[in-house]
Amino acid sequence: MNYRYIFFASTFAIFSCTFNKGEKAENHSRNAKENTSNLYGDQTTSTARINSFDTTVTVLFWDTTDSIGEIQKKNLQEFVVKQDSLFPSILNAIFEEYKKGYSAYKEGWTTIGKISDEELEKHLPKPTTADNLKAFITPGVLHVQNKKDCKLGTIGIEFDCTWDIENGLGVMIENWKVVKAGVAEASYFLK
Repeated sequence: MNYRYIFFASTFAIFSCTFNKGEKAENHSRNAKENTSNLYGDQTTSTARINSFDTTVTVLFWDTTDSIGEIQKKNLQEFVVKQDSLFPSILNAIFEEYKKGYSAYKEGWTTIGKISDEELEKHLPKPTTADNLKAFITPGVLHVQNKKDCKLGTIGIEFDCTWDIENGLGVMIENWKVVKAGVAEASYFLK
């Protein structure tokens, strides 16, 4: 019995049930403001459509518990307009980071238990192209800086990915250019 697979499958099931992949967000209108206390505390959230993934995600306005600031609103609006032109560079940055870490991920996936190459490929695909990697990632949260620090053209995007369900995947965009890709934390506005 492959205990590693059972562990990952169980963890993924728990994670997907807890996160609910934006189902709650899809029940709200596109520009609805929603204060959720269970997942994001008292942070202000909204939703946005990610065209290239055909999904709706949560937008988290960092350290914003009252109203959304004008620059925060404009940042989100501009992202929605620019997203189709941004996603090729986002996918390329993710792919380049994935290629660098592929051997370490593969070692992690194969060290604990015997896993077939076919099963491994379902979670950890060989790094061939950015477009092929797209099927293994799902956008989950757009991060917008707090009112005080918010700069136009700066946004973080957090993804779920099949190869690292614990740490996820993140991309930081500044001046509408990808500046960082890595685990989910790369999309956070940490000081």
